[in-house]
Parts: sequence; structure tokens; C-alpha cells
Amino acid sequence: MILDRKKAVLLVVDLQDKLIDSISCAHQIETNTKALIQCAHILGVPVIVSEQNKLGSTLPEIKKMLKEKKLYNPIIKDYFSCMREPEFNRIFKTYKRQQVILCGIEAHICVLQSALDLMKNNINVYLAADALSSHNKSDKDTAVKRMMEEGAKIASTEMIIYELLKKAGTDDFRAILSHVKQRRKSLTP
Repeated sequence: MILDRKKAVLLVVDLQDKLIDSISCAHQIETNTKALIQCAHILGVPVIVSEQNKLGSTLPEIKKMLKEKKLYNPIIKDYFSCMREPEFNRIFKTYKRQQVILCGIEAHICVLQSALDLMKNNINVYLAADALSSHNKSDKDTAVKRMMEEGAKIASTEMIIYELLKKAGTDDFRAILSHVKQRRKSLTP
């Protein structure tokens, strides 16, 4: 099933300052998440942010970006799965969406459990594989494999962006293109 901006929500899981320093590929995760947020904002895709209780705040640059776009209203959670938090369910249900684009950390804990619970509730999960990670690559790889085996779709940040866009030459395309170029430049060694 192809992503549809009218059916999708972007879920940013626990990109927090107390976690990020030891996360594998942290710069890539932050850069790709920013691109996904920019795209979601331009295309009218709702953004939900979670923060694991007592692990700090969302990364400063992402938090600033979300605040500027009036998208920063994090769900503070004690459960690893977002779906087990009543506040998440209340907000998620208001959107009436069937697709969740999932990014964040840690892939083998909070992202995994959120994905499994979403799929158990008949929500299509699309993993932004280059925008999620764990402390070590092995945990991330194992988590992605398990989520895929359970029914999640694997994609890259650019795959997601262009699937949501559907067409070149539009105002949305032109608005997003600069963010894609900035992302590519940021990721180039």
C-alpha cells in the first residue's frame, strides 16, 4: 500500500537529549527526522512526538523546529509503546488515520513496541529505516527485521517524502525540494 498524505501521521518516538549521544548514526537520524517533519508540515500530515519520562526533552533543533511550526506538544510516556499511553490514543484517534510513519529511538524498544501495538490495531506502519536507530546497530537491524516480519513496511526518508508528494512540478514539490537538497548536503561526508 502506498503512503497517502490524507491517511498518514508521522510519529517521532523519543528523540531525546539524554539518549542521543550514544545512539548509532545519531546525526543521520536527526537530519532525516528533520526532513520528515518539514515534509509532513508542508503536506499537512499530522506529527505526534513522544518523550520517554525522565530522559530529557526532544533534541533542541527538532524541538525548535516543531515549536516554530506549532507542532510541539509531546506525549510524555512511561510505557515503552506509545499505544499504551491514554494520551497518545486520544490524540491519535482524533486524526482518524490508518497509516503511521515511524521514526525515532530506540528501534528495539520503544519504536518496536509502538509498531507492534499499532499493527495489532490494524494501522499500517511505515518505518523510516534511516531515521531510527538504537545504541548499537545489531539491535536496530534485529528490530527492523522483526517489525518487517510482523507486517511493517520498510522505507527510506526520501522514499517516504516522494510517496507522499506523488507528483513533481507542484508548489508542494518546490517547497519540499529545498529540504531534500539540504538533507542530502548535510549527510554528505
